[in-house]
Amino acid sequence: MIPCTEQCIYQRDGTCRLRRAATGGDGKNAASSCAHYIEKRGGSR
Repeated sequence: MIPCTEQCIYQRDGTCRLRRAATGGDGKNAASSCAHYIEKRGGSR
């Protein structure tokens, strides 16, 4: 289980739905804190 609170398409109920997470930046914002981050748009998925 990977804890996650970002507004990402892979995040649901406070956890990441990917099998593995990977850092991909400086960690200063959601868009650069995870290599797999894709912003959630519109309603919930």
